[in-house]
Amino acid sequence: MANFKFYAKTAAAALMRWLLIASVGLILAIIGIYIALHLIGNNTGAGYAGARTGSLIGVIFTFLSLFNTEFWSALLLTMSIAFVFIYGMVASKISLGFIISSLYEHKLAGIISEKITNTMRTMTQKPGWAQTVDSASALKAKLFSATKEDSTLNKIQHKVIDYAIKKIKLDDINFKHDNANLPEDISSRVMEQLSEAAKPSYVLLWVAVSIHTLLVVLAFYFDHT
Repeated sequence: MANFKFYAKTAAAALMRWLLIASVGLILAIIGIYIALHLIGNNTGAGYAGARTGSLIGVIFTFLSLFNTEFWSALLLTMSIAFVFIYGMVASKISLGFIISSLYEHKLAGIISEKITNTMRTMTQKPGWAQTVDSASALKAKLFSATKEDSTLNKIQHKVIDYAIKKIKLDDINFKHDNANLPEDISSRVMEQLSEAAKPSYVLLWVAVSIHTLLVVLAFYFDHT
């Protein structure tokens, strides 16, 4: 019951982090789009006539021509739209890092290690399993499928394991030879990956905000009339 409360609380806290970061990012993106459109709208040159024709080609041509006439405003508009997705990805990375660090903080990361080891041991004990796994991608696919079918894992554990499986590197494993320690080896690599991710950093967020802010300043400086 205590673990259930922990996972529920952790999931809620992670979701709140994601919503907060994504919302702030969305607001900044909307502000950037508004500023870019405002600066572009102040230019009444004939180069924008194509957009008023309503044709798709005219709109595309006009948008591309903005990079010749108002480069920084056009770049701000383009990047502000892109930042809607970038802030979402940064929010997901930070939220996942919070979840993983919480698992380590509450001594629950070891459960992941045991699950990976037991799952790998079950897989390797099946007759002829080596013939079906001849590459790192094949092993990842089987491990991913096996953990996905494990009903004893909750959503947070599934999310953490899925992340680790995608990130671990298995290219140095020789699949042509039997390896009795393969379950422990894979588990160790998974935990090493999780250990690195258990240090949530806001550096990417500050980099994104800084670049976004810089684009706003440059657009105002060069394109404001």
